[in-house]
Amino acid sequence: MTSLISILFCTSQCKQLTLAQMIECLSDLFCFIFLIIYTIILLRKRVFHANLLMILIALPGFPSVTSLLIKFLNKIILQSNGFNYGNAFTLMSYSISDTGLSVSSYTLMSLAIERLISTFYVDQYENICRGWPILSLFLITLQIALGISTVPLAYSAVISNYLSVGIIIVALSSAVLMFFVVNPLARRHYSKSAANFAGVSKRYQTTENLRIVRVLKLLIPYYCACEVLLLILFILMTTVLEKLELYWNLYMILIGAQVSGTMLIVLLRHPVLKAELYRFLPLREKDPPLKPGLVQIFNVDGLQLNYTTQQENDIYFRMLQTKFWTRESV
Repeated sequence: MTSLISILFCTSQCKQLTLAQMIECLSDLFCFIFLIIYTIILLRKRVFHANLLMILIALPGFPSVTSLLIKFLNKIILQSNGFNYGNAFTLMSYSISDTGLSVSSYTLMSLAIERLISTFYVDQYENICRGWPILSLFLITLQIALGISTVPLAYSAVISNYLSVGIIIVALSSAVLMFFVVNPLARRHYSKSAANFAGVSKRYQTTENLRIVRVLKLLIPYYCACEVLLLILFILMTTVLEKLELYWNLYMILIGAQVSGTMLIVLLRHPVLKAELYRFLPLREKDPPLKPGLVQIFNVDGLQLNYTTQQENDIYFRMLQTKFWTRESV
């Protein structure tokens, strides 16, 4: 983040930036632009629960931008009263930035658990999200706070050698939980709900599960591969000191690639985000609009995940009509 701060506050230092600092700066700008796009999409869709917000917070770019804002606050305080809060703000900044990847892995795990709950407790889940939209935001903030609270231990000799290994274990565990538990249960639950003429909400939640699984099929392997490479480079930096500068540059480049790559994967793989992205590309020829009241979402993982609006209404009213004529007369 130092490179971006130097560009914004002291442009004379731009020529003195190293390759690693330039990569870090470009990665920060890339994350900031993507977060703006994600925020616009969330506001346009009026998504107040955790479907897309959980993916957004799960990205390593969110802690990076938070770290950037803390450094801005540090600069403002230094210019206002001259008192040096540098040590405290530096610790906060590097705490959030360095453990951003660990916080992301924790959030991936909670994302899998959240999707599992929404599959089997659809009505209760939607009522909570609709009636208490701040609850999801509070839970997400709590996750980030718990992740950041491990930073003092990470800088001590207690868990510093095991932090990266723990991050990889948590990320791999979330992958196993999502792929081998949530994915088959979601598909089975979706087929069962469709066969029983269930309401729209159940099919919607299981559709969201399959969409997120589709995103994580690329995101988690890429994420874990970057974590393994970062761990290898970290070991090399602490053992082979004569090539420290080279390994440090590779380390910063890999972090930039991980942050930018994960955000790009989510943006291009999630159907809702991908569709909204096309609104920002004026050169792309827009698809012809559907008829009013018609919503079609087909061919996500080879399945027809939703029906048209007319089909939904037919199924819903057919179910009500069946219940009305088959109930026992009093």
